[in-house]
Amino acid sequence: MGPGTRYCDLKIMAESIQVFLIIFTAVFTQSFLGFGSAIVAMGLLPAVLGLPLATPLFAIVALLFEPVLVFYYRRGLEFRAIRRLLVSSLAGVPAGIYLLNRLPERLMLTFLGAVILGYGLYALSNLKIPEFRQNGWVYFFGFLSGAFGGAYAVSGPPVIIYGHGKRWDPAAFKGNLQAFFIVTSLAIVAAHAVNGSFVPAIWPFVLISMPAAALGLVAGLWLDRFVRPEVFRKVVLAGIIVSGIGLVF
Repeated sequence: MGPGTRYCDLKIMAESIQVFLIIFTAVFTQSFLGFGSAIVAMGLLPAVLGLPLATPLFAIVALLFEPVLVFYYRRGLEFRAIRRLLVSSLAGVPAGIYLLNRLPERLMLTFLGAVILGYGLYALSNLKIPEFRQNGWVYFFGFLSGAFGGAYAVSGPPVIIYGHGKRWDPAAFKGNLQAFFIVTSLAIVAAHAVNGSFVPAIWPFVLISMPAAALGLVAGLWLDRFVRPEVFRKVVLAGIIVSGIGLVF
């Protein structure tokens, strides 16, 4: 075994460990706070795998844990509140994938960093946005969410902002978000499959991600029963801001 082979083996091992830890942290965050998995994962995964591999990888991973969270938060779900949001998001998914495949990766990463940074600052500031009374807002935020999901597997920020603007209560917020995410994740995975994004290199990382997602899910839901998440939320948002700055610069 030559030096080159040993280097490749070490590189693969290092990438595998990083992916495991990132997915665990992302899913733990989502199961504990009710949001944040895609923002955490996509703030870190592109530096390890590159954006074209990281996006479809996390889209698959999301389908591993989102059904459990939908069931867990089912009592707060108000499907009527997200119907039009879902329809408009499905139109945005192909647009996001189109941009992912045609724009330079550096430009896409910079924009992703700006989105993550902006969301982190928005959430940390507890800014009270105006109430969305006009029906047109649902289509705007739905399409934007789908486009972000297709390009980055990050569909959360637009729909989270929309939920705040519609004054969803905490239970409805968690229930509606999980239902929205599982539908958009199915659409994102299907669109990536049609586009040929699931190259052979992605599957070893999917296998690595499965136990990481399971552990993160169990740990987050267990801790949610005993610990108030306010302090952890601020720590996560601070980390999101740092990762956003790293992607931009």
